[in-house]
Amino acid sequence: SQRQIMTMTLDAPEPGTALPYGASYTEAGMTVTSYSNDASFGSPFVVIGTDTRGLYFHGSSGYLQFAMADGSRFDPIRIGIVTDGDASARWLATSTGDLVMLPSMPAPLEMEFGYSTPTGLDWFRIGTEGQGVTGISYLTFTAIPVPEPSTFALLGLGLAAMASRNAAQGRRPRAR
Repeated sequence: SQRQIMTMTLDAPEPGTALPYGASYTEAGMTVTSYSNDASFGSPFVVIGTDTRGLYFHGSSGYLQFAMADGSRFDPIRIGIVTDGDASARWLATSTGDLVMLPSMPAPLEMEFGYSTPTGLDWFRIGTEGQGVTGISYLTFTAIPVPEPSTFALLGLGLAAMASRNAAQGRRPRAR
């Protein structure tokens, strides 16, 4: 089946809507869960001339986790990130063990995921070790389709038929 490119824009909730620790928001089949004590939707960077709506969080050791709502795997393509320029350590970690340190700059940053082959992530996290504000304005990704149960049934029948055929051939008397 064909993979479809999807985008989570994070601009549907009203500005100022909080996403408390452990709470989730789902859009376009992707769920983001807050592991920050201070996450909310809106645009806190208007003061520095960057009016980018999205999901923002700050606080020591806080992070956001992105995963497919149905538990399937996905391949991230591109993400929009905004920071307040604070030099706090920001990072992106994946379920495959990748860890990338992110730059801190008070301007929107578009980050491409540089995977040359599909990765099939279960999740990825964006976090900070300091008090700086980090915002996610969008996420573009492709979902990896989960095979239908009928696909597994056909595979099982095919394997059973091959095993039966091999067993029947093994019982025939050999010609001398």
